[in-house]
Amino acid sequence: MKEKEVSKSKYGSRRKVKAIVRNMEHLVALGLRDYVDFDNRKGRLPRDIEWLLTWYLKLASRNPYFWCDEVSELKLKKVSKKVVALKAVAEIGPEDGTGKTVSCQVIGAITLSSTKKELKNYDIKIVGDGIDFHVTKGIKN
Repeated sequence: MKEKEVSKSKYGSRRKVKAIVRNMEHLVALGLRDYVDFDNRKGRLPRDIEWLLTWYLKLASRNPYFWCDEVSELKLKKVSKKVVALKAVAEIGPEDGTGKTVSCQVIGAITLSSTKKELKNYDIKIVGDGIDFHVTKGIKN
């Protein structure tokens, strides 16, 4: 296969999807900043995390693409001024509608940048019946 064929996806290109993921990371960072620094309210965080996972799964899956339908039961714990542990339930399923969505456990940690406007790194595992994704940024294995 030619490299151009590999990099193309249903959504145009991996580069475009990565740009969307970065935008979603920014929204999650702003929500976590407010959670950590101000009022401990989650506000839009469940929805922003849902969209981050949805777009990240488009990078991690093909035929079928997977998506995140909902994030619920979101529990956050401040580990430090910039690190938040999270636990939630997400509904994950094939985007094309050929299968059912599966309730998956979402467990991980997110570290904010020094400005708290971006995500420095994250390590999130999504595990359910037949579904196993590892969503990471800035984590070296």
